[in-house]
Amino acid sequence: MNVLALTEKYLGSCIGVEDFICLALGTGVGGAIIVEGRLVHGSWGGAGELGHMSVDFKGPTCVCGGKGCLEHYASGTSIARRMREKLTLNNEPLDNLESRDVIARWREGDRLATEVMEETIAALGSAIASFIHIFNPKVIVIGGGVAEAGELLFEGIRREVATRTMPSMLEGVRIEAAYRGNSCGMIGAALQIWEYGVPSLSSSNEGFI
Repeated sequence: MNVLALTEKYLGSCIGVEDFICLALGTGVGGAIIVEGRLVHGSWGGAGELGHMSVDFKGPTCVCGGKGCLEHYASGTSIARRMREKLTLNNEPLDNLESRDVIARWREGDRLATEVMEETIAALGSAIASFIHIFNPKVIVIGGGVAEAGELLFEGIRREVATRTMPSMLEGVRIEAAYRGNSCGMIGAALQIWEYGVPSLSSSNEGFI
């Protein structure tokens, strides 16, 4: 998700912004944290696993070993899985359901899809409120396939975040869609040449990405 952050830094919502967070909602949930214009790496490069922040300490066990991780509720994979579970309980056909199908049903007012997406929005709102309280960012950027649900999703997230965040911390924070949706990864990969120049075999990886 570091390439998403690079796209936003140069072309998207974070031009001139020193402190921002990127979330990518796809097969999993990826993340990148930028503080004072620099990517946060952590002690050995593992920082930014935002999808494994717990939003339910009594929730189901995640593949990471934790419980109630954001990824369990907000990834495209989990959205499809939870919808399939609800359809099975209601004896309805699965039809190789994907997250885009759930989102389409949600837009049409389907009850089960609405339940799934409201849970997804609540989990994202909980996590993003925590990110705001911890990192005090100026912008939260959300990309990945799930974000292509559009303004209906973003309205819900903004509303949920507002109910969970200290007003003084929330003031001035923008929650925005990624600059070019799923294309941001490719754009960011190309922008690495702009950021670092052509790498040599002996060059170190100490920069933004």
